[in-house]
Amino acid sequence: MSDLAGKYRELRGIIRNLGNIAIAFSGGVDSTLLLHTAISTLGTSRVLACHIRTALQSRRTATDLEEVLSRDFPASLEVHFLELSPLTWPEFMVNDNGRCYVCKHRMYSSLLEFARRHGFTVLADGTNDDDRHQLRPGLRAIAELGVMTPLAQAGLGKSEVRQLARSLGLGNHDQPANSCLATRVATGLAICRDELARVEAAEDALWALGFSGCRVRRYPGYYLIEIREGDFAALVDPALRQLIDERLAQILPLPAMLSLAGRK
Repeated sequence: MSDLAGKYRELRGIIRNLGNIAIAFSGGVDSTLLLHTAISTLGTSRVLACHIRTALQSRRTATDLEEVLSRDFPASLEVHFLELSPLTWPEFMVNDNGRCYVCKHRMYSSLLEFARRHGFTVLADGTNDDDRHQLRPGLRAIAELGVMTPLAQAGLGKSEVRQLARSLGLGNHDQPANSCLATRVATGLAICRDELARVEAAEDALWALGFSGCRVRRYPGYYLIEIREGDFAALVDPALRQLIDERLAQILPLPAMLSLAGRK
């Protein structure tokens, strides 16, 4: 814990040296910890919280964001909401290997422009140290645009972020990762509103049956269900399996299969 405390002191030091900071706030645990730390270090007047709304966000994401803001941040914090439309970007809609790069570059370019208009020259996001060791095309856009990643700079990985968030009383410390709906569609398959709506509806149906943190992914010819490790035991019940099958059949036009790899 002493090492973790040292990393948190380093995080605060990084933020303090900036003087003021604009933060790309998604509502996930990483950006929540970053925003909370920035406010406690600099005060609300020197922190610009920005959130981008798009058709790629699920209703659950929007609800979680509202809960985080009302529960974990002062009422004096003003969050600025920007509306963007990735489904109108041709280079995004082809859904090739550069999709995440295109999306992140477009979004963060908009955030940088917005921040500068408000007198903030530094934009930071919640990238953690573990992210830097994974295949994440969006990180290239972050680097190109000069976006800061204080959590990663302080050497904080995902589990450490969760530990710190819990120690600070942040309510989403154990919230499952929740990437955008476009990540549910396999590379090379067309992204459209109808497909995004289907995977969201299928995930909502599974959540309602107790499978929180699940994913439903679209692949050529089928859908793949991913559930958390601790939820596999529930599938011993044949009645529950039948109910899942019936509900998903009402939503998905192709067969759904279960991944045996537990989702963390």
